[in-house]
Amino acid sequence: MPRKIVVVGNGSAGASVAFSARKNDRTAEITVLERFPYPTYSKCALPFVIEGAIDSFQTITVFSHEFYRQQKVNLVNGATVMRVIPDEKKVIYKDASGEKTLAYDSLALTLGGWPRVPKIPGIELDGVFALRTIADGEKILAAAKTAKKAVVNGASFIGLEVAEALIRRGVDTTIVVRSRMLRTMIDADFSEELQRHMIAHGCKVIQDKTIEAVAGANGKVKAAVVGGEEVPAGMVVMCTGVATITNLAKEIGVAIGPTGGMIVDGTMKTNVPDIYTAGDCAEDRFGLMDFPFISLLGTVATRQGVVAGMNMAGVHAEAPKFYNAAIMKLFGMQIGGVGFTTDLAVEHGVKPEFVKVTHSTLPHYYPGGKPVVIKLLAHPETQELIGAQAMGEETIPETINTLSLAIHNRMKISDVAMADFCYAPPCADIWAPASVAAQGLERKFAAKARRKA
Repeated sequence: MPRKIVVVGNGSAGASVAFSARKNDRTAEITVLERFPYPTYSKCALPFVIEGAIDSFQTITVFSHEFYRQQKVNLVNGATVMRVIPDEKKVIYKDASGEKTLAYDSLALTLGGWPRVPKIPGIELDGVFALRTIADGEKILAAAKTAKKAVVNGASFIGLEVAEALIRRGVDTTIVVRSRMLRTMIDADFSEELQRHMIAHGCKVIQDKTIEAVAGANGKVKAAVVGGEEVPAGMVVMCTGVATITNLAKEIGVAIGPTGGMIVDGTMKTNVPDIYTAGDCAEDRFGLMDFPFISLLGTVATRQGVVAGMNMAGVHAEAPKFYNAAIMKLFGMQIGGVGFTTDLAVEHGVKPEFVKVTHSTLPHYYPGGKPVVIKLLAHPETQELIGAQAMGEETIPETINTLSLAIHNRMKISDVAMADFCYAPPCADIWAPASVAAQGLERKFAAKARRKA
C-alpha cells in the first residue's frame, strides 16, 4: 500500500515537506491542504511588489498549481482543517464541496504564523492593514496609489521594507519604533546607523513609542495616535510581529514550548506519533548554546521542511543547526547578521568581546570600492566567533554566509583573521573586511592577555 502523507499549509515549510517527501518516495499519496486559493508563493517578496520592483503578485509564485500536478502532489486550496484525530490517523477538513475525511500515515502541521495586530481603538477602520498574504498586499498596494500619508507601526524586516515601498510610491511615510530597528538581528549601534540611513531617504521616525489608537472619520483612517498626538495618515500598516499558529496542535496534545512553538526532535517530529512540523510554528534549538528558538526565516523553514519530508517518507534525517543568518536591503544598503547579537549573548550569560571596523570591498587604488561596516563578536574565553553583523552596498550576503559557516565550525577569531580568502584588484581587497575585523579583535584579545600577565 502506498504511504499516505498529509501536509497542512503550503508555505515555504509545507511545500518543502511535500516535495521532499515526493523526492524520497515516488509512490506516496501526498495531499496538501491549504485554506487560501494560492499555490506556493514568496511571502518575503510581497513588499517588493508593493514597491513596484516586482511587476505583479503573480510573478512571486514559487511552485505553481501545474508544478504540484507534475509532482503528483494533490494541492487542495480552500481547505479548512476542522480537526485531527491522531488515534484514527484522520484529518477532517472542509472545502467548497463540504466536509471530508482524509487518512494519513504521517501528518505535517505547517500552518506558519499570523501577524500580531494590537487590540487598540480604531483597529477595525478602513485603511488599517497587516501584511501576510497576497490579498493583504493587493489591499496595501491599492491604498498606496491614493494615500498621501502613511504610518507603519514596527521596525521589523517587514515594517522597514513596507516603509521603503511606500516611500518609493511617493507616500509620505512615518515609521513608529517601539525600541530600535531590527532589534533581533543587529546591535544598537547598527540600528542607529540604519535609522540615519532611513531618515536620509525620506523616512520619518518616531522613536520609543507605539501606536495607541487609530483615529478615523466616516469609517476611514485619518490618523495614528502616538504619544497622545495624532499623526495624519490615510493608511496604517501594522508590522508588530508574528504569532505562531498552533491551535490544531494544542487540540491534539502536541507539546508547546516556551516560545509558543511546537516542540520537535531532530527529525522535526512532535511528541504526538507520526505528526511533524516545520517553519514558523516549530520550536527548534538555536545553534549556539542550544536554547529554544523560533527562527521565522524562510531559509530555516525550507530546511526544516526538507528534513520533515524525508522522515515522513521513511528516510532518516536530522535538522541542521541554524544561526539565524539574515540579510535585507533598504534604499541600496545591505544589512546582514548571523549568530548572537550582543543583547542575545548577554541574555544567555555571555558578555562577548567585539570589534567594529570599516573597510573597502576593493583595494584603495582600484575605483568603485564600497565601504563595509563589519562587527564581530567572540566568546571571551574560547575566542570562538559567535556573532557577526555587516552593512554596505555590496558583498554583505557573501560575508554573512562565510561567517555563518565559521560560527558553525566553531572557528576562532585567529582562524578568520588569517583565512585564505581570494583577491584580485577588480574583485576584492587582499584583506577581506571580515579578516580585517578579526585581526582587530585578535589584537584586543592579545592586549587583554598582556594586562592579565
